[in-house]
Amino acid sequence: MTKQSPAMQVLVDSIQRWLKTREYMSGYGFPLYRCHDPGKALCRTGVVSCAGGGCVIDAWTCFTTQYLRRLFAQAKKAYTQDRLEKLKSSKGTIIIGTSHFVSFKAACKYYSAQEGWDGIYRLVKSKEAEGLIKIGAPLIKQGQRLKIVDNGTRYAIEEI
Repeated sequence: MTKQSPAMQVLVDSIQRWLKTREYMSGYGFPLYRCHDPGKALCRTGVVSCAGGGCVIDAWTCFTTQYLRRLFAQAKKAYTQDRLEKLKSSKGTIIIGTSHFVSFKAACKYYSAQEGWDGIYRLVKSKEAEGLIKIGAPLIKQGQRLKIVDNGTRYAIEEI
């Protein structure tokens, strides 16, 4: 197996980050996202190739950087098309949960329901320090509005 070039490393890191933050199509027992190339999909460990009723995950280094860029662009396009189709077909709105809390006290209240009150202050502080949660409203785009959910503790984004 060949070593990744610096350009490929940057590209693979971008693909993996993108996949990690998107909804996945589920299939073959692991998360993946389809491309327009027949029988190809991206997953966080490589490129899924399917043919003849079977699938194999090929390492990133089995492909050229140019080909991976093309697959990544196709996956992003497919993702956008899927999202638009969901919006068109849904009657009403889509609500997207966020990790943004109204206040630090609200975050403590939210996590205490799951974890109990012992050490909740430290737990919430560590989640905030790690960037897993944020205090304050998230940025929204045109066609979205903020909604407060979970008994007034957390923000959600409503797409209209």
